[in-house]
Amino acid sequence: VHVCIYIIERVYPKISVTTMKSSNFLMSSVLIMSNITSIKPARRGTQMILENVRVDNENFGKVRVNIAKKFDINLQHGDYVKLRAKLFPLPSRILPDSFDFGFYLSLSGIQATGYALSPLKVMAKKATNFDGFIQNTRTSIYDRLIKVLGQREGNFAAAILIGETKAI
Repeated sequence: VHVCIYIIERVYPKISVTTMKSSNFLMSSVLIMSNITSIKPARRGTQMILENVRVDNENFGKVRVNIAKKFDINLQHGDYVKLRAKLFPLPSRILPDSFDFGFYLSLSGIQATGYALSPLKVMAKKATNFDGFIQNTRTSIYDRLIKVLGQREGNFAAAILIGETKAI
């Protein structure tokens, strides 16, 4: 992936990293209503990818949001949630020839990043398809490993068993 991004940047040096349609929302507290596409554990909580994000009655693409442990509730892939979050534009390259994380995120369709300022409210549970079933099963295995083995050993076991390396 890194090699592909490097080649694309060299061949198309003027590609701009896409950001959200309206910069009015970036770097401010906004009310988000969206579907959960991906849920991953992180060291200090949970990281979610939200799809079909609605901010003040405007539709956007994907947004990556970090949720603190104190706001963590039982979420599942496909849930329609409401939360208040602070959003930021995608980061740009800090040093010349260093990894451009913002460009990488934009290739994944993510238009902004941020963190939750309030607890999430599940507005609707979605009947899951096979992909959602697999995601929810992986999440429940991860939660069980952490509960039984503890944080340190559970994250190690999760990395080996289900490939979840985010919280190591």
